[in-house]
Amino acid sequence: MQSIEYQRMFDLEDHHWWFQARFDLMRRMIVKHSPKALGRKTTLLDLGCGTGLFVMEQSRDKAAFGLDFSAEALRFTRSRGFSGLVCGDSQVLPIASGSLDIVTAFDLIEHVERDDSLIAEAHRVLRPGGIALIAVPAHPFLLGGHDDALHHKRRYGWSQFDRLFDPAIWIRHRMTWTFASILPAAIVVRSIRKMFPVPDNPAADTKLTPAWLNQALLHWHRLENTWVESHNLPFGLSIFTVREKI
Repeated sequence: MQSIEYQRMFDLEDHHWWFQARFDLMRRMIVKHSPKALGRKTTLLDLGCGTGLFVMEQSRDKAAFGLDFSAEALRFTRSRGFSGLVCGDSQVLPIASGSLDIVTAFDLIEHVERDDSLIAEAHRVLRPGGIALIAVPAHPFLLGGHDDALHHKRRYGWSQFDRLFDPAIWIRHRMTWTFASILPAAIVVRSIRKMFPVPDNPAADTKLTPAWLNQALLHWHRLENTWVESHNLPFGLSIFTVREKI
């Protein structure tokens, strides 16, 4: 990602509705699907940990670690006082096979050249019965300046994302659309933008939101997450899945 986007993420993720709604869903799903780790702490690796708020939260009751390819992202995470970090490539993980209970990747795999290699590596480092929780941006027709600013190589269709998980080695517990309520607005805004030349320095759409609107959007998406805990949504701006290693 561009340097300014790491700064923006660091400044916003502890209160911005998009980040907080995403973290809220992941927390719920980890509680619901986490495998039992009898006699020891649950181990969790957050791939593409960014500026670190989520992995730092998870470290309160787990042996949690963050990995990111960007030294700049890890510098922001260390500034939070968290040190369980690895600078590395998520397509070739410097992690022992079968050593983890949970692997998370939120809006990461669209950044890498070989998303199939990343999924294979997530499977390798998980223990049998371990889970991967992965979220991706959806709808290739929405690719635009937001994705350019974040260095996205792709957005995903439903079948394209599902095919990454070989059913011979993964059990699908959940797969659903998320961020349903903002999809119509995203389609309108990004379709209008496509009518104009791409700016030299595109910026991500996650910008400072007025406090009243931020609270309203966060409240709404928490309600949406309550539904998604047990039910699938018919459409959305993102796709989310929980997979168990066989």
